[in-house]
Amino acid sequence: MGGLDARYLLAQNLQCLADRGRVVSLSTIATPHHGSPVADLLVGPKPDLLDPRRFAYETVSRALSQLLAIQFGALGDLTTGFAEQFNRDNPKLDHIRYFAYAGSGNGSFVLLPTHTYIEFHGKTDEEKTNDGLVSVASARWPDKLTELPWPTDHLGEVGHNLNTLDLKLKFDHLAAFDRVVQNALAPTP
Repeated sequence: MGGLDARYLLAQNLQCLADRGRVVSLSTIATPHHGSPVADLLVGPKPDLLDPRRFAYETVSRALSQLLAIQFGALGDLTTGFAEQFNRDNPKLDHIRYFAYAGSGNGSFVLLPTHTYIEFHGKTDEEKTNDGLVSVASARWPDKLTELPWPTDHLGEVGHNLNTLDLKLKFDHLAAFDRVVQNALAPTP
């Protein structure tokens, strides 16, 4: 949610952060700018026993709450409905450069159920391609991604790999972070 928080701070000009020259760019990594079907599933009413989403609901809620100890309270701010209103209330500022990054991997066993759910739920390729929590379509804001989606999942984007005992990641997240910094520091075209 850090990307959404940063957008809010800028759009509302809290602490005068959006005053010209104070902040010149904002980079967001796997931010659900347009919400997440996973949040829609978990925040909405519990699916009935015969609803095909029931298995996904049970699996995902158990994984998030028991394995990762994630509380559901803030998920309401990640739903697609909330995102629509958030985007209207917090538009891009013309004097700030925005860089959006997304992931497209299916790596961590913990995110396999959510990755599959988003893939099944999406209607377009960009809505189906995801990092286990955020689709490429949702991470794209205000209008495009800065580079092709990173070949890793949501955990790998920040250097975590829960699939191996040594936690080593095949995706070079530090090189990706270097590119984020280089893009932000590059002169305006």
